Amino acid sequence: NGPGNGHDYATALALDSARNVYVTGVSGGDYATVKYDSTGKEQWVARYNGPGNSSDQPTALAVEPAGNIYVTGYSEAPGDPMDYLTVKYNAAGVMQWAARYNGSGNAYDTAVALTVDGAGNVYVSGDSWNGTNYDYATIKYNSAGAQKWVATYNGPRNGADFARALGLDGAGNVYVTGYSTNSNGA
Repeated sequence: NGPGNGHDYATALALDSARNVYVTGVSGGDYATVKYDSTGKEQWVARYNGPGNSSDQPTALAVEPAGNIYVTGYSEAPGDPMDYLTVKYNAAGVMQWAARYNGSGNAYDTAVALTVDGAGNVYVSGDSWNGTNYDYATIKYNSAGAQKWVATYNGPRNGADFARALGLDGAGNVYVTGYSTNSNGA
């Protein structure tokens, strides 16, 4: 139960090798990430309230072997309806960095998937408004939260394209899947 005693709901869960459980979700309009030990005892709660002091919605969570926790989703900012927001916490739940992505359309950008590689690079994918329609937008951040690249995908019909899942292979190739609509909306 969050400090506002309001609506709190979970959106993602991950486990580490010691069977600790990490849950993220919304609490009072903020990101709220909780660590439980293997017996279900709460260890810490980390909250993130974006610069818009409004609606922040986490959607995905990952834990790396070093114990760092990554959460992504979307967050309102002044003058911008939604940006990707990715946060890194250390093993004690202390925020290390927060990275925002505002797409070319300066409108609705919603991250839905996240993964981390063995070097601590973070990959985030979701949907980004390009000014006309939605495209996949996939971002790579290094372990310090610096953006390394952004790759977008606009389907062959120039319709709405929505990323839904993300994965990496052993060679470092990034795979994104989702769906596209064609020009007649199908």
